[in-house]
Amino acid sequence: MTTTAEKAFDDFIRRWVAPAMQPHLFDTDDNAAEKVRRLIRELAARPEPRRQDGTEHTCEICGRVGTRRYVKTDTGWRCSPTATACVGNQPEPVRKVGLTVPVSDEDFDRAAARWGCLDCAEGTCTRPAGHASASDIPAKQIPAKVTPAPEPPAPRIPHSKSTDVTARCQDCTRAFTLTGRVLRQAIDMHELKHGHIVTVLDREVTC
Repeated sequence: MTTTAEKAFDDFIRRWVAPAMQPHLFDTDDNAAEKVRRLIRELAARPEPRRQDGTEHTCEICGRVGTRRYVKTDTGWRCSPTATACVGNQPEPVRKVGLTVPVSDEDFDRAAARWGCLDCAEGTCTRPAGHASASDIPAKQIPAKVTPAPEPPAPRIPHSKSTDVTARCQDCTRAFTLTGRVLRQAIDMHELKHGHIVTVLDREVTC
């Protein structure tokens, strides 16, 4: 069966190809024109792709409105599994379930005696009246702050300084009123530092 596209191709040859070449292009040999005709027949034999009906649908879960990726349900339409943005196609979060450990009456009373009964404070306690609570435990006595007694003053050490001049420098106005070993050290330091000569007025004070 000759298709419309194949007829149009033959008309193109008759109009634009030289008459001397046309018999060669219209025969069934394996030529270029015949290859084009085979390709036209192959494309015409392929089934047409299924098209969307173009009708808008609304997902009953997420409310998306469109024409593609929908599946029909008993109550309406919903997004297909490929529409991952839909809430109905997202995986449910994994919930962590804690383990419940049974508590004996003795442990409950011991905990209530230490921390108090929270259920009593909320008015939802089902324990018998008079069970131990934090209010039954006397408060810890905090000793009052005691100010330590002041330490006795340190004994005064008599100074080796006297009111009289015991030595005088010959090269400057420096005068010393010290006595004993302290005077000797002060004189040596002054002489070494300045190169002066210090005269001791009373030799006994350096002994």
